[in-house]
Amino acid sequence: MEFIEPDKMLATIKIPDSTPSIVRKYSISDEQALLTIVRYNRLIDIFLGITCYSLQNHLRTTVVGIGQIETDEIYVGLDKKVGSL
Repeated sequence: MEFIEPDKMLATIKIPDSTPSIVRKYSISDEQALLTIVRYNRLIDIFLGITCYSLQNHLRTTVVGIGQIETDEIYVGLDKKVGSL
């Protein structure tokens, strides 16, 4: 198994944790808790450099030849330079 290592030449961006303490207190350490932290801290916006909005959670569908799949979170983004993505 290969691991992805961050490029040591890139600058580190420190982001204060904006997750409300009540949310963190009652969060279970699972993927949904992680997605909640990503949402509260707007990490997708920061990473992409555009404004993003959570559109839908737990989208389940079927793919021919694969079977049932689930997407945990779908975001839409808006870039004022280009328009809607």
